[in-house]
Amino acid sequence: MKVGCMIELSDFHKHSLFGGFLPSDIERVSPLFERKDYAPGDCIIREGEANDSMFFLLEGEVRVARGG
Repeated sequence: MKVGCMIELSDFHKHSLFGGFLPSDIERVSPLFERKDYAPGDCIIREGEANDSMFFLLEGEVRVARGG
């Protein structure tokens, strides 16, 4: 897992949530985001665990499972 890489402006534009943001808006919020890369098979979060994060998939695939 690689952590701490800067998120590029183009990464924000991949998600409609940021579609109306101006580049200056993205500059203001980008320090709040941290890029993390995961290896195949890594667990990102488990059901029922406390969490204060939001995840955006920039590339690749993810499998979501409930109950284990």
